[in-house]
Amino acid sequence: MNYDCWTYYLTIYYALDAAYAAHPSESLNEYLSEANPDLWEGKGSADPAVWHGFERAFRDSFRADAANLEDALPFVRHYVAEQGGRYSELYEDQCDFLGMFDNKVPAEKWEEACERVAAFLQR
Repeated sequence: MNYDCWTYYLTIYYALDAAYAAHPSESLNEYLSEANPDLWEGKGSADPAVWHGFERAFRDSFRADAANLEDALPFVRHYVAEQGGRYSELYEDQCDFLGMFDNKVPAEKWEEACERVAAFLQR
């Protein structure tokens, strides 16, 4: 199954948002505040640079607006780890974004998580 860049972005956001509820941290809070897609209609984030950075990295990696689940998961995990390192360094906490993401969306639940987001977007 192929999903677009926006679906993968939202899957990341909602997984990390759910993880934050259980394990709050300053760095994750800041990332979620900047990445928040729910402030605007259409595609975007509270800090437009977060969405545009993800979109650019996605298109550079896949040379397309969509990718299959199998190929997207390593990209998403790399992106989440990279953001975790960046924000944890800025806020001097050791929040493991990737561990939190993997806890909420383990590999065996990846397809289900993306399907749920895609179904939500179709409403």
